[in-house]
Amino acid sequence: MKKINLFLMSLIVLGLSSISFAQTGTIVGTVKFAGENPNFPAVSVDIDQETCGTDPKPSKKLILSEDHGIKDAFVCVMGVNGEKLAGLEENPVFPVANCEFTNHLMVVPRDTVVDFTNEDNVLHEIHSFSNKNRPFRKDLPVGDIISILFTKAEKIRIICEVHKWSEAFLVVHNDPYFSLTDEDGNYKIENVPVGTYELQVWQESIGKKSVDVSVVAGKEVSVDFELHLESEEPLPSPNVTPTPSPVLTSSPIVTSTPTLQPTPSPVSTALPTPTPVATSEPRKTLGSIEVNPEELSPSRRGTNIVVTTFDTNGNRMSGVTVLLKSNGIGAVVIDEEAITDENGSGTVSGRFRAFSIPGTSLEVVAEDSDGAMLTAKVIKIQKR
Repeated sequence: MKKINLFLMSLIVLGLSSISFAQTGTIVGTVKFAGENPNFPAVSVDIDQETCGTDPKPSKKLILSEDHGIKDAFVCVMGVNGEKLAGLEENPVFPVANCEFTNHLMVVPRDTVVDFTNEDNVLHEIHSFSNKNRPFRKDLPVGDIISILFTKAEKIRIICEVHKWSEAFLVVHNDPYFSLTDEDGNYKIENVPVGTYELQVWQESIGKKSVDVSVVAGKEVSVDFELHLESEEPLPSPNVTPTPSPVLTSSPIVTSTPTLQPTPSPVSTALPTPTPVATSEPRKTLGSIEVNPEELSPSRRGTNIVVTTFDTNGNRMSGVTVLLKSNGIGAVVIDEEAITDENGSGTVSGRFRAFSIPGTSLEVVAEDSDGAMLTAKVIKIQKR
């Protein structure tokens, strides 16, 4: 934990060298979980027990303190026209030790090369799930290093395909106005330029929530979040006045800090609705794909295959990973993956041998960012 904190502090210090404290303020607060602890089940160790141990691995999907403070929530100020996060002199290290990622959540600047290292005596297979950065899936042998460049800002899920309990997240971020919550759910973002912004919190099992916040020069403002596991805030009872969440209060440290009150959402004659700015973003799920062309000739040296992805409502879906695979020796993949653009389209390429083997085909697989659903379609290769 100390290594991670030092790493984060170095990022923030490097990015804030030219901002005067007199023109900035501080945002502090706590991120807590509302409701009973869901107690995600531990995962049994069924492979490499001599290295990984035999005890079940506790889930890290939602780590709570005794009073339900959430650890490793990512809190950031959106839309700040200030400093950018400075580059690093050395590659940050993302180790795998005792069959688990040492860092469950790490933040790095854009255009950073991250070194994934294997400190165990068994093989690992690192697989990333991303929308903007190119996904990868690579073996990580004993004592080896995989160096990956991340150029786009986003949150990336990383797993080990060999050890199913091993999961972590890498956040590629643009600026230094962020914080990771500690073991008690506390966070602090310093040197934020004066202004009104969207303050956003993200947690891997809950998603995103946000609220407006005004930063005053030389002052601290306190913003506390209460998060729910559901994708939407639960509706309050019709007989109870709804309480907006997150709760914004003045800082107990600086008595002159103004009190901020979020504007509650309008109440209909039926059930009251939650505050719009505090709701989690709905997740889209991959529903279907289209492939063009659907039939290829083995006499062609190569061709581009355009794949269009749709969600379950039939809308074009961007940020989907498209993979091209061969089920036989009559086709050789030369560009195995792409990410669909804002029009829902991605292009992969295939090269074909002179003689088509009966039954050979290319398989196109599309996978959404959560890795929750796969859709496959087969491209036939004609006989000569």
